[in-house]
Amino acid sequence: MESADLYCVFGDYFSAAIFGSDSFECPIPPVLIGFETEVYLGINVSGTFSPVTNAVPFEFYDCDILSSCDECNNDAQLTRCGWCGLTCTSISNDICPSVIECYEVTGSSSTDVEYGIDSSINVYGNGLQDLIYTCVYETLNPPLVQEIEGTFISDTQIQCPLTPAITTGDYSFTLLATAEGVGYSEELFNSVINVFDCTASTENDCDQCLSNPKCNFCFDSGLCASSTDTTCNFVTAECPKFTLLQNVISPYDDVILIPTTAFELTEELFCEWELGSGFTKLEASIIDGNITCPAPNVDDITVNLYFRYKTLDLWPIGEEQKITFRDCPLLDTCWGDDGCSSKSHCGLCTEINSCTLQRNCDYDLWIESTCPSFDEVDNGNGLNRAGGDTISLLGSNFVDTDRIYVVLDFYDLNTDSYISNQSLECGISTENISCTTPSIDDNVGTNGRLRIFYDDDLFAKDERNVIYESLVVDNIVPDNTAIIASGVSGAIFFIILLIILIIIIIKRKNNQNMGLEVAVMDEPDYHALAFADSLTHQFILPNDEFEVWENLIMGSGGFGATISRPVLDGLLSTLGSGDLDRAAKALIHLSLAHSLGLEILLDVIDQEIEYCVHANTIFRGNSLASKMFKTYSRVIGGSYLFKTLAKMIAQLSAMVDRDKNDEDGIDLMAMDIELDGDKMVDTNFDEMEFESNMITLQMICQKILAAISKNKSIMPPEFFTIFQRVFRNIDEKFGDEDDTAVYYAVGGLFFLRFVIPSIFAPHVYGTREDPPSPELQRQLVLIAKVIQTIANLTLPGKKEAYMVCMHDFIEKSIPKIIVFYDEVMNNPSPERTDIVDVPHEAKCNAAGVLYNMAYMKKDKILEYLQEHGSKRDRKQFQRIIDEYGKVEKAPR
Repeated sequence: MESADLYCVFGDYFSAAIFGSDSFECPIPPVLIGFETEVYLGINVSGTFSPVTNAVPFEFYDCDILSSCDECNNDAQLTRCGWCGLTCTSISNDICPSVIECYEVTGSSSTDVEYGIDSSINVYGNGLQDLIYTCVYETLNPPLVQEIEGTFISDTQIQCPLTPAITTGDYSFTLLATAEGVGYSEELFNSVINVFDCTASTENDCDQCLSNPKCNFCFDSGLCASSTDTTCNFVTAECPKFTLLQNVISPYDDVILIPTTAFELTEELFCEWELGSGFTKLEASIIDGNITCPAPNVDDITVNLYFRYKTLDLWPIGEEQKITFRDCPLLDTCWGDDGCSSKSHCGLCTEINSCTLQRNCDYDLWIESTCPSFDEVDNGNGLNRAGGDTISLLGSNFVDTDRIYVVLDFYDLNTDSYISNQSLECGISTENISCTTPSIDDNVGTNGRLRIFYDDDLFAKDERNVIYESLVVDNIVPDNTAIIASGVSGAIFFIILLIILIIIIIKRKNNQNMGLEVAVMDEPDYHALAFADSLTHQFILPNDEFEVWENLIMGSGGFGATISRPVLDGLLSTLGSGDLDRAAKALIHLSLAHSLGLEILLDVIDQEIEYCVHANTIFRGNSLASKMFKTYSRVIGGSYLFKTLAKMIAQLSAMVDRDKNDEDGIDLMAMDIELDGDKMVDTNFDEMEFESNMITLQMICQKILAAISKNKSIMPPEFFTIFQRVFRNIDEKFGDEDDTAVYYAVGGLFFLRFVIPSIFAPHVYGTREDPPSPELQRQLVLIAKVIQTIANLTLPGKKEAYMVCMHDFIEKSIPKIIVFYDEVMNNPSPERTDIVDVPHEAKCNAAGVLYNMAYMKKDKILEYLQEHGSKRDRKQFQRIIDEYGKVEKAPR
């Protein structure tokens, strides 16, 4: 049998067998791939196959037709096919001798790519093979296709690099794979990626940076970056924004910025003030989530403010932010070019009786830039001396009717001066005050003077006169039966009166011939002088009379003594210039009542020295320490002033009176000390007269200085304690740079705040009963100028050229005043003997003043106690404030 006659029979299909030397092959008809059948060898006999072998089952398969890894590695094919590269092949193939696990692509590293930072995109999966990979980046606008070879990293990672040509924008990213000998590529992964560049944002521009949600703003560098930079304090959601609480403030207040967005920085925050001399950098703080910028020491100026983290501007962004400092003056400076009405943003607060910013005052009680005044008096002439007439004061800005009152001063014929009578009963509206006139005595002249007061302060500086009808003496018809008797008795009375008059004239003449004989007033009631304006209750206090509050602020009594007095310190830290006068007087009165006057005054003086920058300015401004010493010295120093100055002021007054009556200029005891030619009554004065005045002024000043020094032994012992403490502290702080600093400091207290005011206003300090006449006042001013110049260790300036003639006298007197300073500062302090008995009313008034101040500033005090006080201090202060509320004024 020929081999050509043998066929391989596959069911209904057949193919000619191919014989080899020891075997044969059966070509498989293509139609049978993937089917199961039987196969045998057979002989074709007339188109019919006769089997020559047994039929055996057979499965026909072709791995190449399986297009996916899953099909190739199907369980049915595990013994025949395996996935190799990108194709399915027989496992008997030498290329892939075994089955390879199917791959799985799970995703990429990110669809957001930062330009210049990220260098590649990583595609991750499982079962990845070391094939030929191509990374395709394609964008439509502008048209761009970038093909870059990928790198097989592992069976879980393929890396696609980025090139500089791939700039910012959105790209279609595709990962292709192919193998050697394979004529096609398979797409393994596809996505859209965004390439962004945070560094393209403007430096220090947080808003522009965060306009790209993939960028974060770095506070430390001011640059825009992604969150991969771990060295930065990042803001990722919204740039910080702030609202300015107020842009007009007092120099004693802080500027408050309120964050309107999340703000987490707590350190290295600064407020920088752009002043005329440059920038002043002050550390900011965060209190209750708000930014607090401490204010620089400036007054009445508008400056720029910047809030920064390190060197980065956080606020304002864009336009400059200007802050106006306005130190509104006290009420008694409401009028004039430098008064309250001349300053923008300032107004009269009738509740605290001060010129202040509106935010410090209830709106209804604040009058902006307008002082109260009255223009005329209606129905002010021909008033009935019996009283009962109605007069109207017409004006403007009459407010807070409960606390305004009108005083009518009468002209007393006996004393030749005005005397204050009484408050009038009045009805008050904004533009009209209607008052009922009182009756007047026969010794009162026809003229009266109206003044308006607010509490105890002059409310309107204008004064208006009223006129009463003249005194009428009825004609008396004598009784004819009594003419003789009355005539005799009248003659006797007249003779006696004449004799007395002659004796008085002779006595006065003798005194004039002997020289200058004056009568010194009796020693005054120092207690009444020191507390004159505090002897009536001004507040309606609780039943316990505020002992709880007094003990808390004084640090004594029921809560245990404490040296630090945190509540008092917190109150003092909030005071503005308009508070200082009332606070100083109240604090001295209350501390004296608790036997703590000297101790607390020394604490405040120590603090002022601690914060003083220039030695020659210490105690020269209107500081709390200066005002407290002025009040304290009036309380304890009245006796010293009277015994030192009263007699000389009386002699000076008599000398001035004689000069007024010396028409021919030959009275030896009629002396003048005027040096300013523009103020001399006699415009024809010559050089000799000028020299006589100069010598007289020198003599008087010399006598006063000698008396001050001589009477050191009767000086209040507390003065020695104060001046020696000042000496020690000033010497420690400024001694190396200025050896005269201690003299400036002591002079700023003793002379500027004590001696000089008593010379200016002797009737206030008890060395004279009545206010000085204009002539005497001028003499006192000249004397005070010379003594203050000596006390300041300075020489007359060019501003008052007429004082230059005193140059030599002042220069010779300075060493003497230094000796006085040294003796006071270096001698042992005398034993303290003066324990002040403070009137009960004055103590209560002082407690009420300090409490109402604390009530108005309670929030700031609580903030202060949060940092500097104890939990007990805060709770006790809050309880008192909550319990008492605001203390009301007592009715007048």
